[in-house]
Amino acid sequence: MMADTDGHALGVASPGVDRSLALEAHGSADVAVLRHSVAEFLGRSSVPPSVVDDVELLVSELVTNAIVHGSTGDAVRVRVQLGESIDVVVSNHGSAAAVPPVESWRVAAPSEMSGRGLGIVRRLSDDAAIRQDGDWVVVTCRRHRPDGRRTP
Repeated sequence: MMADTDGHALGVASPGVDRSLALEAHGSADVAVLRHSVAEFLGRSSVPPSVVDDVELLVSELVTNAIVHGSTGDAVRVRVQLGESIDVVVSNHGSAAAVPPVESWRVAAPSEMSGRGLGIVRRLSDDAAIRQDGDWVVVTCRRHRPDGRRTP
């Protein structure tokens, strides 16, 4: 499911209106589709390729983490908002208390079997936050645009 904040088809945004992309994942098979959709959306929005790559990886890690550690069978919601920064919001059913504090997100040692995802997300984000919204855990990450400009 893809639409901008005003419900217009992607690529037809009004001047001065921030654009967003909203998607859902229902399992690990959806992660690749989400990554490619995010990369395509950002690429069409004149986001530099190196930033597209970083945000694509950030989304992949957050969604995979939500699928692996969230409620089985529930959808994971993803929203990418473009403006002066790129905001990525990933939501899934669960408890925010089950997610380690952002300050502790570190990449695991090479000898560890897992534990790299949140560390990667933290390195790729300029800001990150976790909150509870009813039954939903909401993780928000912000990546500043290197040129500081808004997306038209």
